[in-house]
Amino acid sequence: MSKLAALFLRIALMLAGLGVAALIGTYWMGPGWYFGGTIAAGVLLGLAFAAYMLVQAFRNASS
Repeated sequence: MSKLAALFLRIALMLAGLGVAALIGTYWMGPGWYFGGTIAAGVLLGLAFAAYMLVQAFRNASS
């Protein structure tokens, strides 16, 4: 499996996990939590993913 395919698989699994967590959270806490929570989670996930990609880029550039 190429590095790009592995990256896409990792992203897909991460998004699937978030989807399941959002469904469970909505079931327990109602739709108001879902909309507020997913916006915050999306922002945090975006920041974490950007940091991860920067680390990978620097690691690839230095090797």
